[in-house]
Amino acid sequence: MGSLQNAISGITAAKAQIDLKAHCVANADTVGFTNKTMQTEAVILGNLGGGVRALSPHRMVDEALIKDERTQISVTNFYGQENTIYTKIQSLFGSPRDENSLGEIIKKFSNACSNLATTANSTLSRKEVIRSLDVVNQKLSSVSTSIQTLRQNSDASISDAIQDINTQIQIVAGLNAQIATNNYGGQPTGDLEDQRDTAVRIIASHMDIQVSQDSSGAIDLQTSQNISLIL
Repeated sequence: MGSLQNAISGITAAKAQIDLKAHCVANADTVGFTNKTMQTEAVILGNLGGGVRALSPHRMVDEALIKDERTQISVTNFYGQENTIYTKIQSLFGSPRDENSLGEIIKKFSNACSNLATTANSTLSRKEVIRSLDVVNQKLSSVSTSIQTLRQNSDASISDAIQDINTQIQIVAGLNAQIATNNYGGQPTGDLEDQRDTAVRIIASHMDIQVSQDSSGAIDLQTSQNISLIL
């Protein structure tokens, strides 16, 4: 009877490993999914072998690599957004050699004023100063309007980012509770951790964060000013 039970336990453990492999294959293309592995251990009853049992699956991940990835996401997105804004502002003012750039327009106005200073009685010079001044005013008005639009768009993007961050923080908090419960009950947490990492990655795309984990498996997120995001 004992031998039969040992055999059954071995088959059950092997089936659990096969099921896990099938689960990994089925979800291989799922965003954020990581490969899982399952170990087995011998069961000892008194001094006799009691078969084997499958342990809870765990993720095959490099935590240091995940941390570096989050850092790179934060840095890349920050400088990417910064470069986008600078590029838009530069396009408003124009390049130095562009005759329609603000610098060139002001230069033409300055030249017209200088020319008028030497030909004060010239009607043509006076008209050129007035015309150049009108062009300067139009350009300044256009730049001012564009900058205001850029600011409004930036404010809207920041508002959307804050909303996204808050949503992902709530997801992380909910998954923290599930993971802690599963760890306490000896249940798998790998897929939940994958989902949590995806949420953390989204938060990292908006802001620089630090991640710490406690003994229950729950994580805390902190800003660069050491402000906790998980309440």
